[in-house]
Amino acid sequence: MPQQLRVNRKLDVSGAEVIGIGTYPPAVKTYYVAQATGNDGNSGLGWSSALATFQAGITKAIQTANCYQDVDLIVGPGEYDEQATVGCSTTACQASSGDTWLGYKIGRFRIICMGKAVVFKNSTLDSSHTLNVLRMKTEIYGGTWRNYVNSGDFSAIHFERINTGDYGDVINAKVVGAKIEGRSSAQIGIKCDAAQYVWIENSWISGWDTGILIAGNGLGSCVETVVKGCYFRGNTNDILMGASQFTMIEDCKFLDDSTTKYISNSDFSSRGGTPTDLVAFGGVCNEVNLNKFDATNLYVCGMATGYTSTAGNTVPVQSKGSTS
Repeated sequence: MPQQLRVNRKLDVSGAEVIGIGTYPPAVKTYYVAQATGNDGNSGLGWSSALATFQAGITKAIQTANCYQDVDLIVGPGEYDEQATVGCSTTACQASSGDTWLGYKIGRFRIICMGKAVVFKNSTLDSSHTLNVLRMKTEIYGGTWRNYVNSGDFSAIHFERINTGDYGDVINAKVVGAKIEGRSSAQIGIKCDAAQYVWIENSWISGWDTGILIAGNGLGSCVETVVKGCYFRGNTNDILMGASQFTMIEDCKFLDDSTTKYISNSDFSSRGGTPTDLVAFGGVCNEVNLNKFDATNLYVCGMATGYTSTAGNTVPVQSKGSTS
């Protein structure tokens, strides 16, 4: 594969796309996936020995030997029609294991996509997420993420805290610079189930029944979720909130006046509950007022309303804050 990768403060893939990945030190190991030329029998440690499938790349990257090291997975262009899981052993992924706190020592795992031409999808109408993340410190940069499941509460990217089988506490997760794209009346773009410290930034989210669902499960609430600089269009609901604490929605763009709700309460029967300390700061909506921001305990500060011909307004109005 002729592309070259340079990772310093930013990801630069042959000029195709630049995604800021912060000031982290370089990964201890890097694995590669190339759908066109890879083979799952390879080591995955270079383009000439790349793996072919997304799940094979994940499995290699998060193997036990790498558990406490920072690891990158570079995924080349292609359509990966898979249902993948980022799992973790119970000992490694629990926030606390006795007095050793092994979960906080776990290495960072970054999935770095070479542009939007890296497409992950679950094209069959069965009951599954496209990517199910059960491991803390998992970060996703770029790519196009799809899901076709049109029932239940399945999603393109799912962060979940569970307590059976291959489980763990999902803490410190990221989605940055991704295109989250629904297909066939798909249900949810990004779903956070009792995950903590999930950061969703500079992503395009469209075509879903629900763009983002932030809610708890039987193990607790979502805690300290940030949604920043994202663009929402063509969703029935942009963001739905269930049991959660300290959620910040900052400088997002709600662009579709046909959307039913911009930020509202969860209508998923198993993902209800009450959000607390919920703030939407800055951003713009394509409405004359803030009526579509009606989640419980939501405070809206500095949201600019946009031009909406159906609402009859011709001049944007700057809101000074509102509570629901």
